[in-house]
Amino acid sequence: MEKETIQSKTMQVNGVPVTCHSDGSITCYPSPSNKPVRSLGTIYNNGYRYRRVKGKQHRVHRLIASAFHGKPKNGEDVDHING
Repeated sequence: MEKETIQSKTMQVNGVPVTCHSDGSITCYPSPSNKPVRSLGTIYNNGYRYRRVKGKQHRVHRLIASAFHGKPKNGEDVDHING
């Protein structure tokens, strides 16, 4: 079985660089003096994973979709049925 290559894309979220990885994780760079933190986010009662970036909660699947496919247009949803 071939090992899947993880792709990464970095974008700005609330003025902070965030790297989104194709394995579903994201890396946030909180400040120049702190180490980058890579995580899958926190699962809330609604079943979605969230990650706080500069004081604001973001759905992880939306961050990843925006990084790889651009910001969703009005009325578009992110289908993350495959995890």
